[in-house]
Amino acid sequence: MDVPLLRTLTRKPKLWFGRYKGLTVQEIINAKKHQYVNYLYFNIEGISFADDVLKEVYVFGDKFDYRIPKPGKSVETYEKVSRIYFNICAKRYSPTRVTNTFKKRAKAKLMALNAQERLSFSKGNMQRINHGR
Repeated sequence: MDVPLLRTLTRKPKLWFGRYKGLTVQEIINAKKHQYVNYLYFNIEGISFADDVLKEVYVFGDKFDYRIPKPGKSVETYEKVSRIYFNICAKRYSPTRVTNTFKKRAKAKLMALNAQERLSFSKGNMQRINHGR
């Protein structure tokens, strides 16, 4: 018996793969990266998002509904939604400024995570733990 694997993400879980690994869905949305969330929804079979997230990233709303049956993917629908989203967001903000800010924050966060991993298993830290300090 085949059991489809489907994970429905809300705003709080961190992504465990991809370009923005280690960031939560909400942090990606706050950085105006709706397009990436759309990409994940339409191009990866095993991932779906909660309805409030889909509504915020313009997958469905009062007058339109581009949701697809999951597990499954639809590249054609993604391209259609991308064009609609680009037209909506081109008027709202300057993509260059937001992208640069987001890249800086993402890089800083990843560097902090890497530093924390290095520190937790360093020789000095292990000695400190073993000596009870």
